[in-house]
Amino acid sequence: MIDRRIERKRYIFLTIMREQIFFQMDLKNALWNAILGLYGENGASRINLRIIRFDPNARFAILRCPHKVINQARAAIASITKINNEDVSLSVTRVSGTIKSLMKKSLLR
Repeated sequence: MIDRRIERKRYIFLTIMREQIFFQMDLKNALWNAILGLYGENGASRINLRIIRFDPNARFAILRCPHKVINQARAAIASITKINNEDVSLSVTRVSGTIKSLMKKSLLR
């Protein structure tokens, strides 16, 4: 019998500091370009970063990645300084194992 373990996930609450509002696709492109630049295609497939929720008006996003590569994902996020050739600051506010606890802890701040 094959042992198939469910991959544990981590959810990242991302705070976006920028004057202009941008689209989810712009954030996705910036994230993937940063990951590909730092870790290449093999690293990008292991990081498997996904945008779960994006609110441009409240300026936050929730991302998901496997728990073993959370540090690589945080490094890729920290390396992003521009989106659509405009300055942006992305900061990881909180990391959690469930979306429910992430939202409860992050939005109460």
